[in-house]
Amino acid sequence: MKKRKSFTFYWFPLFCMLLLGLQLGPIKAADSKAEIPASEAFNLVDVTISGKVTDENGEPIPGVTVSVPGTSLGTATDIDGNYTISVPEQSTLVFSFIGFNSKSIEIGDQSILNVT
Repeated sequence: MKKRKSFTFYWFPLFCMLLLGLQLGPIKAADSKAEIPASEAFNLVDVTISGKVTDENGEPIPGVTVSVPGTSLGTATDIDGNYTISVPEQSTLVFSFIGFNSKSIEIGDQSILNVT
């Protein structure tokens, strides 16, 4: 005769998941400081921005993070310091790298944006 598993064995994991879900509450979007109101976001056209990131001596900096604050859009510079990213028009790009101060630049109507 088979031994029957207890009620707790089957239901305890499900109960824990349910309890955890109730404790966390509904998933909400993270607060962001997006500069573009949501009502206008659908009217924007994506533009492609490219350029080169260099230090004060003109040497390329590989691995610089190029991102749009409040979004998941981002890229990194290649070995020659070059980058290309498609972003909504009127966006701001943030350039960051360990050991350097971050720099925020509004793209305006530019398609090529070189940063030192």
